[in-house]
Amino acid sequence: MSSRYGKGYRRERLVRKHLRKQGFLVFRSAASKGPWDLIAVKDHIILFIQVKSQKPTAKDREIFKTITFDRLIVHKQIWVYTPYKGFKVYQE
Repeated sequence: MSSRYGKGYRRERLVRKHLRKQGFLVFRSAASKGPWDLIAVKDHIILFIQVKSQKPTAKDREIFKTITFDRLIVHKQIWVYTPYKGFKVYQE
């Protein structure tokens, strides 16, 4: 496991654990090259999540703006984890 892959995987695992404690069913998109690392579902809520180790770039935010969902309540999020500070969630 490469260092970069391992770091990303550990961040995803932290987010999954956090969401599962809140009652979400969480799916991981392993080895994903798409915009979502995780999809979390609870009741009428669906979260499409990209996990990052640093603030999202302008390109990350632009990709989010181009993805739309008709007739669904969907929250598109980027979760950034910083050791000792925890998670910061960016939502479009």
